[in-house]
Amino acid sequence: MIRLIISIFLFSKIIFAQTHSTEFVTYKWLGKNANANFGIYDLQLKIPKKYKQHHWYYGEGVVTTLLFSDSCQITLHIGFQMKVPLLDEPEFIVEEKCELDEFRIRKGISKKSKLYWEEHNYKGKPINVAFSNVPKEEISIYQKSLKSINIIEH
Repeated sequence: MIRLIISIFLFSKIIFAQTHSTEFVTYKWLGKNANANFGIYDLQLKIPKKYKQHHWYYGEGVVTTLLFSDSCQITLHIGFQMKVPLLDEPEFIVEEKCELDEFRIRKGISKKSKLYWEEHNYKGKPINVAFSNVPKEEISIYQKSLKSINIIEH
């Protein structure tokens, strides 16, 4: 009986670890809190649960990196005076490019890690978003995050 309980407990832990990244939460980035000329934008997007965030403020903007337990990351950049694209060659090999009315999309693979990345550069707005360090089997999860972005302009 005790073995059965332990087996069920371990099995549930394995299932949880494999499925947690498909559960999403809404992440809100409020530009008005940054007190800068890019503060007219707020962003909302759906992201996998269990993340840590790091903000890097520089004179013309802010870069926020969301780090996930599986080492994948989402990068949000709002501001000016930053080299765009954020993910660039030679480290990030471009495999596909696409121009849409609202933004440019670039996709590819990291030269070193062989993991996947995707970047969206918005046209007419100082906004760039990307995911990186993503294994092939999880690309759709992070693409869902980028597609969920809601830009609120005040």
